[in-house]
This record gives sequence, structure tokens and C-alpha cells, in this order.
Amino acid sequence: MRHVAGAAVSVDYFGIAAHTMGTDGASVKPQWSDNDSAWNDITGITAHAPADDGPVLFLFAAESHRYWRIQVTGTTIPSIGVVFIGAALAMERMLYGGHSPLDLSRTTVIRPHQSERGQFLGRRIVRGGLHADFSWQHLTPDFYRSEFEPFVADALEFPFFLAWRPSTFTESVGYVWTGQDISPTNMGIGKGLMQVSISVDGLGLN
Repeated sequence: MRHVAGAAVSVDYFGIAAHTMGTDGASVKPQWSDNDSAWNDITGITAHAPADDGPVLFLFAAESHRYWRIQVTGTTIPSIGVVFIGAALAMERMLYGGHSPLDLSRTTVIRPHQSERGQFLGRRIVRGGLHADFSWQHLTPDFYRSEFEPFVADALEFPFFLAWRPSTFTESVGYVWTGQDISPTNMGIGKGLMQVSISVDGLGLN
């Protein structure tokens, strides 16, 4: 699977979701080329064999090339439904205490079955997914307007990848979307510092 840009573009992330690489025992790595013939590994990035079928995120120092692809290897060809390539938004401030990691925040609809006397007969999981809230404080006005606001415009229309402390918790990655408006509020401190929250739903493994 490859992507051809009209000209060299700066890229620092690959996101992969809705796949079966974990189930099928496949490994994947992103690559680049300047001539669509000789392909090169991205510096510092090695092949990754997902332990499950959850979203995968590759983050690396930005490189500028015209041709990009993911190389998938394995004995069974996996299904891959989503591949994003582009420039990641690194938040200006970290998340503070009280955050529930996305990969641990399941939303499941369960329908129990019971006999006429109330005996438990089992249950059926109708739908499973993920849901989490993210909140950032002390964002400078320049960062919000120049970096975060363009993301907001896209997030209201398209899904996106979201990672919490990706260098520490590599599994806490989500392919998510939001169904609510995203608006900042002024904190009333500093030089116009802002805070903003987003509520997202995402793919689960159920």
C-alpha cells in the first residue's frame, strides 16, 4: 500500500487502524522513496508486529519525500481498513491527573439473558467501543490559533488518531472521532491562557 504526493511532503507519523495484523501474525513498517523504485526505511523505525488488532501509531522525526508506503510481511495477508500519513500535532501542555486512558475506557452495551425465575442464562455483547475525555490547560493563544484550531476544523469532519504519552504507553492509541463542537475557554490567568476539552469515541477490540 503506497501513497504518491504531488511533490515532496513533510511527514512525521503513520497511523493504521481497522486491521487484522495482530490476528494474522503480520508485521508492518513505514517506508519512503524519492523515485518510486528504491524504498528506504525511516530512520529509527523498525518493523512492528502488533500484539492485537488495535490502532498502531508510528511517530518519528519529520522527513520530506514524495512517495510513502507501508510494508506488511507475514504468512497470512491481513486486512487493513485505515492508513493515515501526515504531520502530527504535539500538544503544548501535558494532560494532568484524572485522565482515563483511552484504551482502558470501554463503552459496551450488554444485554443479559435470564429465565422466568430470574436465573442468569448468559449475556450478549451488542456493541463495544471506546470513549474518553481529554482536557488541556494553560495553552497559549498563539498555539491554539495557529496549531490547535486547524485541527479542530478537521476533527469536526474526519476521524483522527489520538495518543496519550506515546513514548511511554505505546498501546494507548486510538482511532477516534468526536460528535461535539470543540471550543476553548479563557482561564483568566497569564497572557490569555486557554483551556479546551474534547470528548471522543473510538474503535474497540470487542
